[in-house]
Amino acid sequence: MAEKRTKQQLGKALKYLSRLESGQSLYWCFHDVLGMSNEEIGEAGYNLQEYYVEDTQKNVAAASSIQLKIGADKDRGVAQREPEGVPAPVPYQRLRDLIQSPFLEVSLTHEEEYHKDTPVIPELCIDILTEAGKTEWADILDAEVCQVYMGLNGLEVSLVGVSPSRLEAFSSVLTGQCTDELYEKWVADTEEIYLARTQQMKR
Repeated sequence: MAEKRTKQQLGKALKYLSRLESGQSLYWCFHDVLGMSNEEIGEAGYNLQEYYVEDTQKNVAAASSIQLKIGADKDRGVAQREPEGVPAPVPYQRLRDLIQSPFLEVSLTHEEEYHKDTPVIPELCIDILTEAGKTEWADILDAEVCQVYMGLNGLEVSLVGVSPSRLEAFSSVLTGQCTDELYEKWVADTEEIYLARTQQMKR
């Protein structure tokens, strides 16, 4: 859990840097300041090969610094402590459970592609989808919610257990980036949403 959280925090930091810098300057931040190797920069999804310089010993060791330290401590007989302040695992929750009430101005991100820019959905709620929409996008609605947090674009919901391409397509539909025919098929109109919410309030 702690390793996953650290990975997510690093991704957010890289995403923030990429908004401030670009090109060779961005590569310098990653490679020389953060000590990332060329391979790590590529794996993070950044196409900066034209600026690559040879990795130093610092870059090569950076990714395995924790393992190296643990190995050294074991050689010295130092007992390893569990990290403090690690958040407890959250109960399993599907997206459809989370969005029973409306979320405004929210982005859906994939756990493994959290560094990518994602469209901001004006309103996300289960009742904005028609029955056909709920069927078509059942894999998205049944995706597991990893965490909900304030990101660079506002409120973000991180999901796992679903294809990143499907998640991107779902977000595109809810931001109107599809044909009118598909939008009308999958997204409820104002009257349908009002009736659905009225029924929900009566329960």
